[in-house]
Amino acid sequence: MEYTCTYILVEEYSMKVLLEGLLPRILPDGHTLDFNVFILLHEGKPDLLNSVKSKAAGLTQHGNRMMVLVDQDQDDCQQLKRSVLSDIEELGDLKNGLVRIVCRTLEAFYLGQPKAIEKVCRMRKRLKLNKNRQSFDEVEYPVEKLRSVIGNFNKVDLARDLAPHLDITQNTSPSFRHLVTGIQKFLLQ
Repeated sequence: MEYTCTYILVEEYSMKVLLEGLLPRILPDGHTLDFNVFILLHEGKPDLLNSVKSKAAGLTQHGNRMMVLVDQDQDDCQQLKRSVLSDIEELGDLKNGLVRIVCRTLEAFYLGQPKAIEKVCRMRKRLKLNKNRQSFDEVEYPVEKLRSVIGNFNKVDLARDLAPHLDITQNTSPSFRHLVTGIQKFLLQ
C-alpha cells in the first residue's frame, strides 16, 4: 500500500510556527506532523503563489495531498481562492488540494481569542476587543489592531506563545474555524 503525505504550503515563518503548535491538536488519528504531514515554508505571499502550479503537479501525485494557506491581505477573498484552486487544478489533482484563506492576516486568529492574548501577554485587565460584535476577519489591518492592544511584538514569538492557548473550538475568527474544520475533513477523506 502506498503511503500518503500531506504538504501544507505557508507564506511566512510565523504561520509555520503557529501550525506546529496547533496541528498536534487538530490532526486526525494516523496523521503526524513531520512524519506524514509536512509544512513547506515560502518566502512571502508572492513566492507561495508563484510556486503553487509547479508544486501541485508533483505533490498531488501518488495520492499525496496539498493544502495552501495564504493571507487574504487586501485581496478579494473569493477571487484569491479561485485563482489558487485554478492553479492546483491546472497541473494537479483538485480533489487532493485544499485552499484556506486567512481573512486578512494571521493576527485575526489571535484577536478571535482575547483570553489567549490576556494569558500570554499577562495582561491584568479583561480585553474588550469586540464591543460591536464585528468579526476580526473583517478588520482591515489586524496587525495594527493587535499592536494597539498589546504594543509591539515579534510575529514569530507571538505565534509560538499563543499556539498552545488558542482553543480550536472557541475561537471567534471564522477563518480560523474554517481552517481547523477544513484540515480535519480534508485529511479524513
